[in-house]
Amino acid sequence: MNINASDDFFYRYKMPILQIDKIGKGNGKFTKLNNIQEICESINTPLKILMFYLSQCLGTNYKDINLNGHYSKDDLINIICKFNKDFVICEKCNIPEIEPYLEGKKKNIKLFFKCSACGDQYEKIGSSKLNDKTIDTIINYYKTNKYVKTNGNV
Repeated sequence: MNINASDDFFYRYKMPILQIDKIGKGNGKFTKLNNIQEICESINTPLKILMFYLSQCLGTNYKDINLNGHYSKDDLINIICKFNKDFVICEKCNIPEIEPYLEGKKKNIKLFFKCSACGDQYEKIGSSKLNDKTIDTIINYYKTNKYVKTNGNV
């Protein structure tokens, strides 16, 4: 599956197709995302950030690789593609080779992305409440962790 959700067979940047299991009944039901770690590696995004985004979009909670409630595979794939469009693919050249970095101190920290393909640098500004929360999560994650480029497609 292509990262940008296109149908181009020869597109260079690919990610695995999501595999899920719906487990439980009643109040104990949850959706297990079996290969979400491989997807995170292919899009160079930490698991915590992608799971936070999925849970916020669906209005639920998550624990490790499980989302509370049953969700369809197509809905989850659409949300992951939306995340890729907002936080993985460069706004200028549409190639998923951006690296996040932080600028500022204490309360004035801002999230910037630098594209290693076209060289463009831009500040990520939230266009919705969901994007604002995700940007805050990314900032908090990279305050304590260093960005590591995995050996995925990017």
